[in-house]
Formats: sequence, C-alpha cells, structure tokens
Amino acid sequence: MRLGGLLLATAILGAACGGMAEEPSTTATDIDTDRTQASTAAPTTALPTTDSATPAGSAPVWFGDHISVDDCFDDTYDEDGEWYFAEMPVFVDCEVLHDNEAYHVFTIDDGTGSFPGDEAFDDLAAELCRAELATFLGADPDRGGIDWWWGWPLEEQWDAGARQAFCAAYLPDAHMIGSMRGVETGFRPAELPAVAPVPAGAVYDDLSFSEDGDRVASFLMPPSTLEEAIEAALAAATEAGLTPTGAGRSGSVFVFRFEAEGVTYPVTVYEQTDGEIEWWLYFPSE
Repeated sequence: MRLGGLLLATAILGAACGGMAEEPSTTATDIDTDRTQASTAAPTTALPTTDSATPAGSAPVWFGDHISVDDCFDDTYDEDGEWYFAEMPVFVDCEVLHDNEAYHVFTIDDGTGSFPGDEAFDDLAAELCRAELATFLGADPDRGGIDWWWGWPLEEQWDAGARQAFCAAYLPDAHMIGSMRGVETGFRPAELPAVAPVPAGAVYDDLSFSEDGDRVASFLMPPSTLEEAIEAALAAATEAGLTPTGAGRSGSVFVFRFEAEGVTYPVTVYEQTDGEIEWWLYFPSE
C-alpha cells in the first residue's frame, strides 16, 4: 500500500494533498465555471483559525466549489507536464476512463470567517478523508493500492467566500474505469482486459510489468484459506468464459493458465508470509 508520506501540494485553484509531489503555483484565467453543485448541502466541519489579511485583487475561481460526491474527473497538467489544476478539470462519466473520483465534500466554517491555514486544513483532511474513504469503498483504505488526496481553497479564495473542500481517490499506477463505491463488488483498473477474471471480494493492489514485458495486475483476496482463494480464482475465470489450459505448483505458489480469443492469461495465487493471499494476472502489453 502506498498511503504513507502525504505531501502538501498547493495549486492555483486550491490546495491538494495526498501521495503526490509538491505542485507549482501559477495564475489562472478564463476558467470555465459552468457546472452546478449538488442540491444536498455538504456537511460543515469546524477548524481552528488564524488571523489573515485579505489580498488585493480578485481571487481565482476555486474549482472545489463545483465538485460533488461521485464526480469523476481527469488530471490537468501545465506546459511542462507537471500535475496541477490551473483550470476547471474535465469531468467525465465514471464508466469511462478517468483519473479521479470525488468521494466526500464538506464545508469548512467555524463562524469567524478567518482563514484556518494550510496546516489546519491538512490535519483535518488527513483524518477525515481516510475515514470517509473507508465508508465509500466498503473496505479498509490501508489495504490495497487505492490512494487519495484532498483539496481546499487558497487564502484569497477563502476571503472571496470559498468554503467547500473535497476528498478524491485515484490509482497511483493506473487509470480507473467504473466507480470505486463499494470497491469489493468488482472495481478494476482500466488497463485490465475486459475478459480478465477478478475474484469476488478481491481488492485491487497494484499494476506493474513483468521481466518479460507483460502487465501484471495484483489483487488482495478477501480473508480466506489458500484453498478457498484458489476456488474463488477458478470460479472467476470460469465465469469470465476463460478456458483452462494448464496448472502447476511450486510450494505455496499455484499457477493456472487460461485462454480467451487466442490469448493466454497466467494466474498466480499465493500466500505471503504475513498471511495475506494475493492473486496475480499476467496479460500482454498493448
């Protein structure tokens, strides 16, 4: 899991925090604000405040005011290819390939009107976004490869009236397709072939490359014995319409081979030293 070491990242349209490197600050102009907020008001969360002066000039639009729970949106980048939000992000249907999914929005307001400060925002969001992600996923957010970040308004945006903050989930090493809500019901990274079997209750963990250049997707199996995990993996393969072509074993590592449309998909099921059972699928790179 790659959830440790959350780094503060400030972008012109708000502060975003999570497993990402520090982002550049730029000036935004001509920002598209043609997006409505959810009709249900976001919950209000109080923070300690610090005195702050109102900067001169108009503040850039805070795109977080236009995000609702279950919104999916893509990353944006500057001219150097660095991640940042210098304009309203592109919102897309969650059933198509995307980078982020908003799973919690909340309003910051303690009644004083003073800007709380980035440290206070960061402290609140780290705890709140983790707890809300567990509810959204229906799974332990520290188990598997799903990461998250959070965003809040800059001080000048706060002084202009922005109060909404949000939490968003993403995959550090893959894109997403489908919603992460209730992730144990079948969420998969977009790069995984449509015919790939995902055992029921398995939690996505990682997407990498093998020494031979194939892609390797790994999932953490739900708590079970190795025998039960193997049965679940075989059942998923059968349900996906794959044809078994071979099997082997080396100690506690079980390897199965399946075929679909002329492509072979090796599946490995094994138990780690900590008792966690992993399921790996190998598939050709495109």
